[in-house]
Amino acid sequence: MVPFLPGSWIKPSLAGLKTNKNVMHETLQVLQKAEQYGYSAIVLTVDVPKFGKPLLTKGMPFRLPFHLKYGILPLSPQDIKPEERTLDDNCCSWDELLWLKSVTKLPIILKGILTAEDARLAVKHGVAAIQVSNHGGRVLVDGPTTLEALAEISEVVGGEIDLFVDGGIRTGADVLKALALGAKAVFLGRPILFGLHHSGSNGVLEVLETMKEQLVLAMQSTGCRDVNAVPRNIVRKRPLAQL
Repeated sequence: MVPFLPGSWIKPSLAGLKTNKNVMHETLQVLQKAEQYGYSAIVLTVDVPKFGKPLLTKGMPFRLPFHLKYGILPLSPQDIKPEERTLDDNCCSWDELLWLKSVTKLPIILKGILTAEDARLAVKHGVAAIQVSNHGGRVLVDGPTTLEALAEISEVVGGEIDLFVDGGIRTGADVLKALALGAKAVFLGRPILFGLHHSGSNGVLEVLETMKEQLVLAMQSTGCRDVNAVPRNIVRKRPLAQL
C-alpha cells in the first residue's frame, strides 16, 4: 500500500510547512498512520503548484462522491474546493523534502518529475524512486508526454533509482514502450475509471486482463521474452516531419 501524501491540491500539504505548526502536526499524523497501517512508501506529488482551467475540462469539474473518503487523510470531499487547490510561492522546496525524510522511516517516491535536471536533484536528495508524471496532461496541456520525459530521465538516472510512469498509458503496447524506456512499472488512471464506469469492478478486471493480453502480444511480436529485460531499441523516435 502506498499513500499519496497531500501535496499540491489537498490539505494538509507541505505549503507553509516552516511557518504553520498545524500543517506540520497534521502531516506528521498522516505519516504516523501510514507507518502504523503498514504502508510501504510515501508518494509526494510535486508537479502541480497551481491548478489551471484547461478548456478540455471546463464545465466538467472533478470531485469525489461525498460518501467517499481520502483514506488516512483527515479530509472529506466537502473539504476540497477547486479554488483552494494551490500552493504558496515559497513552498515545496527541496528543504521540505529533506524534512519529510527526517520524520518518516518510509521511502519517498517523488511524483511529477519531467526533466533530467530535476531527476538528478531528486537522486541527490535521496528519494527512493521517481514517478514520471504530467498529471494526466490536465494542467499544462502543452507539456511533454511522459514517455518523452521518461526517455530523458532514464538516460541520466536510470541505473541509480527506480523509475515509474503514469499518464497516457492506454494499451499493453504502451506498457511495453514504458518498460523499454526504463520504467520499472506503470500506473493506470483513466482506463481504470473507464472500466469502473462501464461495469464496476468487473470492468476494472476486464481492463487489466485486456492490457495484460495486449502486453503479451506486443512482447511476442517484438521478440521480448522477459519484462525485466525489454531492449530499448524496440522504441524509435520519428522526426515530426514524418508524423
